[in-house]
Amino acid sequence: MKVLSTLSLLIVLTVSVAAQAPTPSTQETEYPQALDLLFPRAALTEPSLYFVTILRYEPSFDPESQIVLIGREGYAEVVEYRSLNGNLFCKLDDLIRNGEITASDFAKRVRVSRRTLRIPFALAQTWRKNLLDGVATASRPEPMRYVRPLKTVNVVTDGTKYEIWDSGTNGYLHFELDGGQTHKRVYPGRASFITWMDAVRHSVAKRN
Repeated sequence: MKVLSTLSLLIVLTVSVAAQAPTPSTQETEYPQALDLLFPRAALTEPSLYFVTILRYEPSFDPESQIVLIGREGYAEVVEYRSLNGNLFCKLDDLIRNGEITASDFAKRVRVSRRTLRIPFALAQTWRKNLLDGVATASRPEPMRYVRPLKTVNVVTDGTKYEIWDSGTNGYLHFELDGGQTHKRVYPGRASFITWMDAVRHSVAKRN
């Protein structure tokens, strides 16, 4: 009888633990869904295009944005999206915690700017090549380097998540990296990918 009671207790405890499994966070579910609704990636599946490269920027506090590079016949097109309602993750997280909204409802309330530019095909190809080379470098195993600390150490953390999708003759690619993992002195290979992501964003912002 004592053995049976102990076994019953173990079964009850196991069921209780399973019932208390954590639910997915906003960052894992609703937030990516909202971004995909606000910043479309449909161009990746269009068969008539030479290539499509999508760059998505997800800062910790600043507005999210996305740049789409599209290779067409004789020229390239850039489509730039940017949140006009500040940082979307913070706003969505607060609303979901209060049980007030879903990702699709949230997307209907948000204002996003959309700007289309035409650029030389060769320039878009150069940007794309540099970005994909950066992905290849960042994907290689890279041991963390020991950096001798100075008497005074200034630490700048970048919480931006950098994400890239690419579709072309060589197939499909998806890669992402958090800015906090790319300290130039510790992870120089990863930092090169972030450098090219930022370079394209700054170049697009300067164009009319």
